[in-house]
Amino acid sequence: VNVNQPTEFTVVIRNNGPSPTNQARIVDVLPPGFQLVGSVTAPAGEWGGSATVTGLNCTGTTTVTCALDGSLLPGPTNTITLHYIARPVYPYTGAIGSNVTNTATISPGLDGSGNPVSRDTVPGNNSQSAVVQVQRASLAGNVYADNNRDDTFGAGEAIGSVTLTLTGTDIYGNAIGAGPAVTVQTNGAGTYLFDNLPPGDYVITETQPGAFVDSAEFVGTGAGGTASPNCPPAANCGNTATQNRISGLTLPANTQATNYNFQEYALAQMSGFVYVDANDNGNREGGETGINGTSNPVQIRLSGTDYAGNAISLTQNTNASGAYAFNNLPPSDATGYVVTQVNEPTGFADGADQNGAGVGNVIANSRGRPVGETIPGTGAIVVNPAANLTERNFGELAGAQLSGRVYIDPNANAVREGTENAGVAGVAITLTGTTDTAQAVNCTTTTSATGTYAFPVTGDPN
Repeated sequence: VNVNQPTEFTVVIRNNGPSPTNQARIVDVLPPGFQLVGSVTAPAGEWGGSATVTGLNCTGTTTVTCALDGSLLPGPTNTITLHYIARPVYPYTGAIGSNVTNTATISPGLDGSGNPVSRDTVPGNNSQSAVVQVQRASLAGNVYADNNRDDTFGAGEAIGSVTLTLTGTDIYGNAIGAGPAVTVQTNGAGTYLFDNLPPGDYVITETQPGAFVDSAEFVGTGAGGTASPNCPPAANCGNTATQNRISGLTLPANTQATNYNFQEYALAQMSGFVYVDANDNGNREGGETGINGTSNPVQIRLSGTDYAGNAISLTQNTNASGAYAFNNLPPSDATGYVVTQVNEPTGFADGADQNGAGVGNVIANSRGRPVGETIPGTGAIVVNPAANLTERNFGELAGAQLSGRVYIDPNANAVREGTENAGVAGVAITLTGTTDTAQAVNCTTTTSATGTYAFPVTGDPN
């Protein structure tokens, strides 16, 4: 029989003597996990010989005890047949696929003082047993992080401790999961199992696991069904029950349905620094410190389109170490993400930028770009599930100063000495040349009242 299947049990009793009785006591110990459904009957059409029933009072659900009143004379043809329905109730914890025993015992009824109402000289023949086997049906599958995006559950992709919920109605009309809830969790191998089920129609719903984003659901074998609509588009991706469900499963009797799988993507992260590139080679090296974002904040923006088709635009300021980090980042689509330095730190000039650790990842021609420079220099970064992309760095060059004085040199030795303090005011001084980013320089200033000058010139944007 199946779990939850109403199963008829029949007990035929007779009086082997020596005395007649007007009451018999029947105790039926049902198989483990079985419960009585409805009431016990003794149809008149099945009274044999001279046997009659005037009353039948039964109690209990797993051990059924009946007091039967009537006339039961000794003799093999004087029989009474009892009928009742019991079922192995879900959730069923009894034996599967092996015999379980139902034992019924008859004895004389008892009077008001608890004494037998008739004599039984051979009590050893008062019990009979029958066996039944319960067969199982089950639904199973896996929850996994498809970080290589091959739509296959592979080694190292299992997600444990994910909650799955089962709801539905068995073929006997019993609601499953309506209360209490029927839930299981995936094990360390990412596998879940709803076992010892009655045949019926079911829905499996996944509770979206943290640190992962919804990808896809897959119908397995054995029970049919329909998976939630594919993700993307974005409307089909998310944490709701309708976005994480396999419905319309019809589970036959004695069937082990498998590979009803839920696919996820692990979240990613991208990080880097805004730092002083002391040797101006574009590669962040030991001793090259970040620019304090608390006192000199730089805003970093990550933008693009995620795997589901959602537009992404995230901003943050660098911290005291000059670092930024976009954590819990959904993987991108094929067009990828771009990291933008929104503003230059005060007092610094733009240096070379870096799309990952090492000299080989320095972005060509990235020095001296206009404000709003990006990593990468062109295109975008495709961010895969579980990726940890570091050293996406913006190099900066600390400002330098050139200064001097136009003065009177009485001894004409071209060396300004301690007593030579008379400066010449109003002299035009011009600085020309080329920067390290091939920008032409041509700046002019005039000496101060004391003959001093300095480049850069305060207030001169050039």
